[in-house]
Amino acid sequence: MFDNKFKPGTNDATGGDAFAKHSFPPGGLVAQSRAAYASTPLLTAQIRPGVFVFAGAGGNLTAIAGSPGGTMVDTGYGPRVAEIEDAVVGVLGRMPQWVINTHWHFDHTDGNAAFAAAGATILAHANSRARLSTSQYVPSLSWRISASPREAWPSLTFDHPFRLDVGTEKLQLLPQAPAHTDGDVAVLMASANVLVMGDLFTHHSYPVLHGT
Repeated sequence: MFDNKFKPGTNDATGGDAFAKHSFPPGGLVAQSRAAYASTPLLTAQIRPGVFVFAGAGGNLTAIAGSPGGTMVDTGYGPRVAEIEDAVVGVLGRMPQWVINTHWHFDHTDGNAAFAAAGATILAHANSRARLSTSQYVPSLSWRISASPREAWPSLTFDHPFRLDVGTEKLQLLPQAPAHTDGDVAVLMASANVLVMGDLFTHHSYPVLHGT
């Protein structure tokens, strides 16, 4: 799903929409994924003290307790966002202060606008912001996606590793060489011994951990 260049185009998102509009081939992989994300129960698991994973409503999501409001890694599939928000508040006690996108695909970023409206600052690779802010076409999937609404765009971007101190953990945000997309980021929680890879594993990619 890595694209060689940006494909700017018309923004199909209208003023009142919370999510970008998508068009998919009938029965295609993306359409099948959307059907699964709409019907699979949302599962919550605590994998370390204060570290929670949510599965079933898009790409796997991670919530990290911290001061003052905690952190989310990715925000899930659009029609399930309200359910995801309830689950996050259930484990963190409030909506998070920080959101980190591992890459730009809809099942990881559809909830960006809702989390931003609740006060979160969104961080991502600079290429992820560029793709979320313009219409895209993925030839391998015959997948067209309109630009996301502005409130869903990351407000802080980076293309080099850096650390984010969230109180309970110093998160290491590790941009990767182009693999699943050209804006992949792995998130390392060293003290918890947890590495969040987004969808990098689907391309047999391995995070670059030097300089951490």
